[in-house]
Formats: sequence, C-alpha cells, structure tokens
Amino acid sequence: MALLRRHKYILISLALYWPFLFIIAHIPMPNMVQTTGMSDKTMHVLAYGILVFLAWLALNPYQRVNWTKALPWLILAGMVWYCAFDEWLQGKIGRSSDVGDFAADLAGAAGALLILTILDFWPASMVVCGITVFSLTNFSLIASKPNLAWLNMINNFCGYAAFTLIWIQYAYRLRPGCTAASIRWFVRMAVPGLLLLAFVRGYGMGIKNQTLQPLENYAALLSILAAVTVSWIVLRWKPNDLYAPQRADRAGRRSTPSAKN
Repeated sequence: MALLRRHKYILISLALYWPFLFIIAHIPMPNMVQTTGMSDKTMHVLAYGILVFLAWLALNPYQRVNWTKALPWLILAGMVWYCAFDEWLQGKIGRSSDVGDFAADLAGAAGALLILTILDFWPASMVVCGITVFSLTNFSLIASKPNLAWLNMINNFCGYAAFTLIWIQYAYRLRPGCTAASIRWFVRMAVPGLLLLAFVRGYGMGIKNQTLQPLENYAALLSILAAVTVSWIVLRWKPNDLYAPQRADRAGRRSTPSAKN
C-alpha cells in the first residue's frame, strides 16, 4: 500500500534526524555546542523527545498514544535500552557516561508520548515546535555570543517559520472552508506565531533578564511574514489544495486498522 504524504515526510525526517543525533552524540563535543551555554540535560530532553515524537508518528501517524495498547510501552522499553547503550558507548569514545543524561533522555521520551496522548498530530507538532523554540532561546546563551549571531538568526527564522506553517496546516483542518483571500486571513494565520514570539521574549526579558535583541525579533517577524505569504501564494495558485489535507487525513485513518494503538 502506498504511503500517504504525511507519513512519507515523517519517515524522511526520522531517517535524517536519528543518524544526525547518533553522530553528534558520539563525537567529541564541538566547541560551538559548549559555548551555547545550554544545559546538557536540557539538550538531552529536547533531542530524545523529538526522536520519540518522530518514532511514534513513523509507526502510527494518524492516531494518539493509547496506553492500554502495547506500542507506547514497547517504544519506552526500546528507549530504555537505546539510551543505556548510548551512554555506555559515550564512555568508550572519551565522553562521560552520566546517569543524569540517561534520566533526561527518558524524560524527553516520556514527555513526547504524553503530548501525543493528549493532542493530535498538528497541535502536538505546534507544542513540540514551540517548546523547542522557547528552550533554544531562553535556556542558552546563543543571543549573547557575537560569534554565534548567525546561528541565533537561523534558529529564530526556521523556528517561527516552522511553527507558523504547522499552524496554517492545522487551521485548514479546523475550518476547511476558509480561503486565503483577505487581510483577515493573513492576521489569523500570523497571530499564533506572534503570540509565541511575545511569550518567548516576555519570559526572556521578564524572568531571565535578557536584553532586547532587535535582530532576533526581525528574523522571527520576517519568518512569520514569509511563511504566511508563501502559503497565501500557494493556496491562491492551487485552490483545490485547500481540501487536500482533509482528504489525506481521512484516507490515513481509514487505512490504519489499529485505530486505537
């Protein structure tokens, strides 16, 4: 049976992300990573949370986690063994093995499954993307490192663009009859990204006492505007695509016999 588009994209993402994570976890720590100032435990929670998020969706892309079934428990058990092997292997290549890192890996895995227990694919993707943007912005020192300004710009541009594009896809499932034909549409599609930006910056300046970084804000605003504009152009060019997401979702659910897994 042919894979649907969402499933293909998830499998491609997992096929790229997992080897990248394995390689970066088993080479000497790059200076750039050390200078970001982010806690090693936070990195582990994010990295393995994203890994399990993609792994679940690769196996079951159209259903929430159901803890009465075997699959989520098998994934957790597999992660226990994988994370233990990962920490053991790090000790063999000159990096430290740490029980705290192992616990952070499992916390990220459990957190990803918890999100997928509560939320469907699109809102869960928004939450994971938002958490990643928030953490990279507020729990690292990238913004205060002039030599990492390029990385900070990439983080802000890609993060907010991804969040906005996910929201646009989700919005068409909430209101399948909406059209990209008015200023109201632009506002509706841009507001969640702007709210995320305000929350991230508000926390950073109010709680973490960070200084205002205009270039970060410009990159985030530009990415939100670019995501909405490109989506508007595509949807105006191919109006029939407005209803393609609903058809794909329905086809995916019908083709999944284990609807409660």
